[in-house]
Amino acid sequence: MDQQEEGRGPNLPLPGLSTVGYMSWASWNLRAAFHSDPILLKAKLKQMNRLARAHSISIFQEVHGNRELVDRMAASFGWPNLFHIWYFPSLQNGIPVSDAGGLLLLVKKVQFDGWQLSCDSLIDGRFLRFQAWRTIDSNFEQRFVVYGAHNYGISNPQMNLIERTLGSDIDKAKHSPLQHFVSVIGDLNFPPDGQEPMPLSTVQRTRVVNVSGAGPATVPVAAGLRPFQGRWNKLLGKLIEFDLRNETHFNSSSLSLNTLDRAWASLPPSAVPGSQTSGSVWGNPIDWHVKRISDHSPISIKVAQLIGKRDLPYRISKEVSRHPMFARLSNRLIEAAELHLEPTNKAVDLCKLYIQEAAIQTRQFILSNQPQEKCAGFLGCPVLPRQYGKGMLNWQEP
Repeated sequence: MDQQEEGRGPNLPLPGLSTVGYMSWASWNLRAAFHSDPILLKAKLKQMNRLARAHSISIFQEVHGNRELVDRMAASFGWPNLFHIWYFPSLQNGIPVSDAGGLLLLVKKVQFDGWQLSCDSLIDGRFLRFQAWRTIDSNFEQRFVVYGAHNYGISNPQMNLIERTLGSDIDKAKHSPLQHFVSVIGDLNFPPDGQEPMPLSTVQRTRVVNVSGAGPATVPVAAGLRPFQGRWNKLLGKLIEFDLRNETHFNSSSLSLNTLDRAWASLPPSAVPGSQTSGSVWGNPIDWHVKRISDHSPISIKVAQLIGKRDLPYRISKEVSRHPMFARLSNRLIEAAELHLEPTNKAVDLCKLYIQEAAIQTRQFILSNQPQEKCAGFLGCPVLPRQYGKGMLNWQEP
């Protein structure tokens, strides 16, 4: 594929930005992709194929199949020519089961040209970790990590494993955003804080409680917390959540809509001015339910370049370049790289990369340790993604 015009894009380790021009993730809980009804099976697989071909990475939950079925389906759609494919069934007493769980991951080959890939199952059929990495030189490696999640039936030891593994990736991404990127996407089974289910009618379900001296009273039914929801919120609160703007799940028993499918990423503020970020829901979950495809809608997130004629990176602001941390980091990175041993053209490119890395880490330090009003002058961002105040930057609301 011909390389696109260089654009004003984030210097994050996002594979394919210079060739495809964007990176996109998709997730869908299909509620038994390999259905016993052949007509419904055909309809589900058709929609799976449609979603996968439109995205760089696609993660499907509740596939309910086995490896033989997955291989047969992949061959019928020509997927081996287009995608790297991983399938992780749920296990019961160490034996794969085909009537519950199951995670299917499809990764476009063209998006990851020149990158090494691997995928591991942290919790069989429920939680996977995909990574892509490349080594630019002996001192600079970039790594891109995506977690595909279905938060269902997780035990305490499994939650401990998730906290250790995902927590380590988040710490690395916060410390070195140009070298390490992490994202989480999937069916988390709990909505954002403060979001209540949206009833399809104006009638609210109520329950009767006894109030001393006042007789019975009615109060709205409140949804209980999911297992480990507090621990999930603490862990994922360190990332930036994409605002999907629409509900993703239809509860047929309560006739209500809510947002259970969600997505997060380690987007530093420096990536916002030079990129386009978006999150979306594919269709209405009620429509998917009526078609018997699923009671969840597919969700997707995307990070794309801003194509332009500017050849140089954005100018480093005075607030960053004058900070003593910037000079220290720049000198350390350049000295450690021993650029005098490299060819001139490669040394210049690497020098620019290390200066940008030092500038981003300095900016992150300033944003995390200075009042927001002192940083507003060099942010230059008209709109920031939802939850920037609650995520990596630890900003405080005035």
